[in-house]
Amino acid sequence: LLGATLQASYRCDACAADGERPVHHCGQSAWLVRGYRWIDNDVVNLAATVVGAGVAVGSVIVMG
Repeated sequence: LLGATLQASYRCDACAADGERPVHHCGQSAWLVRGYRWIDNDVVNLAATVVGAGVAVGSVIVMG
C-alpha cells in the first residue's frame, strides 16, 4: 500500500521510462512524478517489516 501510494516514482526524460531513483540507469536525471522524495523502496520495506513484526508480537500477546 505504501509503495503504491507514497513511494517516490521518477520519470527519465531521455528514455521516457519510470523508475525509483532520481538518476536513471542511463545516467540522466529523472524528475519526481508522484510520491515523496524521502519515501524510497528502503523506507517502504522497513515500514512493512516493522508492521509485520508488530502484528506478530501482537498476535502472540493476544493469543497468550
